[in-house]
Amino acid sequence: MVLIDDITENRTRKAFFNCQRFELLNALVHTDAYVSHTHYSNHHTTVMLCTDDFLQSVDIMQSTHPNTELSFDDFFSGPDEDETEEWSYVSTAIISPYIEHSDLVEKTGRDYLAEKDACMEFVKQQAQTIS
Repeated sequence: MVLIDDITENRTRKAFFNCQRFELLNALVHTDAYVSHTHYSNHHTTVMLCTDDFLQSVDIMQSTHPNTELSFDDFFSGPDEDETEEWSYVSTAIISPYIEHSDLVEKTGRDYLAEKDACMEFVKQQAQTIS
């Protein structure tokens, strides 16, 4: 498995992997950090993970490759049969909101951004185990 990209923008952190969504999901579910998961659709599952370093939920979704440029028409119809390579689907691990929660830091003493970063690094490590 290869990490394609790790993007932080619009209060969201997304890591893109070149594997099927269920492979990434299975890699996370079979760890000691796994707590629970919820399937919202065939393309979206939220996984709760907990270690000594973090308590975090991560959305695992199927999405298009981050470099895929979609046209307006792509949102109203699927790709033509000869265009399926342009719609290369990848797995995405999403942490949102990716913000500091400075008001909670004072109350709890936890560094929420550091926890989110540690969780994403954990997800990346587990993704490397996918063959």
